[in-house]
Amino acid sequence: MTSTFAFSCLCLADPMGKKRRRSKSEESEEDSTDSSSESSEDERVRKRVKKEKKGKKDKKDKKDKKGKKKKNKEKEKEKREKKEKRSKEDERFFKEQAKREKMEGKELLAHMERDRELIQLRENMSSKPRAQQPPSYLTMQDYYIKNTELMTFCAERTGRCLQDLEPAECKKEFFKFAKMWNQNKLPPKFYAGISSTNMEPAARTRYKWSFVDKLDPMELASARDTVDTDTNEKNFYDQPREFRARREGAEETPRDRERRERNEMYERQREEEDPFEQRRRWESQAKEKQSAPREYH
Repeated sequence: MTSTFAFSCLCLADPMGKKRRRSKSEESEEDSTDSSSESSEDERVRKRVKKEKKGKKDKKDKKDKKGKKKKNKEKEKEKREKKEKRSKEDERFFKEQAKREKMEGKELLAHMERDRELIQLRENMSSKPRAQQPPSYLTMQDYYIKNTELMTFCAERTGRCLQDLEPAECKKEFFKFAKMWNQNKLPPKFYAGISSTNMEPAARTRYKWSFVDKLDPMELASARDTVDTDTNEKNFYDQPREFRARREGAEETPRDRERRERNEMYERQREEEDPFEQRRRWESQAKEKQSAPREYH
C-alpha cells in the first residue's frame, strides 16, 4: 500500500507538463505520514478486531451463563422432585411398616391369647377327675348277659317293655345301651348290677303271672333270687377259661396269660374304634351270623 502511494506521488507532473523532482525532506515527510497512517490504520483494525472478539466473547459468556443457569435450575428441579419422591416413598414405607408391625402385634396377641386358653384348658383338664372306665366292654355278643340292665334301660328311656319291641328294635336299643355303657355315661346302678328282684314288673313284661298273687312278698323274692343265681351261674360258666380262673383264684397258665393279653389288646382296639365303625362291624357280624347255615344235631 505504501509503495503504490509513493509511486503515484513520484509520477505526478507539473502543470507545465514537466516532471518535478522532489526533495529528500519531502520524501521523508511523505514516508513518515505514510507510516503514521499505516500504523493508525493497523491500530484501528486491531481495535476493531479486538472489540469484535470481545463482543463475541461477551455473547458467548452470556450464553454460557444463561445455559448454566438453566442447567442449574433443571438440576435443582430434579433434586427437588427426587427429594419429594423419596419423601413420599419413605412415608409410604413407614406407613406400610407401621401397618405390618400392627398386624404382627395383633397376631402375636392372638397367639398369646390362644396359648393362654390352651394352658387354662390343660389346667382345667388336669384338675378334673378322669372318667372311670367301665368294668367291661360290651359287644353284641353280650346281649343276653346284660338282659336285665337292658330291660331297665329300655323301660326308663322309652317307657316300653323290651318284650313288646321287634327284634330289630331290640338290637338298636342294645346298641345304644352298649354305646353309653362303653362311654361310662350310664347311672352307677347299671355298673353295680341290677337284680330282677329290684326291677319293676313293667320293665320285665307287660304280663302278670297268676301265681304272683298267691305268693307272699318273701316267697316271691326268694324265687327271684333263685332264678338270678342260676342265671348268673350259667353266665359264669359261659365265660372263657382265663376269666373263670381269675374269678376262682386259680393260678394263670402261660397260655391263659397270652390269651388274656390278646383279649385286652382287642378291647383297647375296640375302645379306640369309632362308634359308627363299631356299629357297622356289629351289623356285619349279625348279618354273617344270620346268613350262616345252622347246624342241627
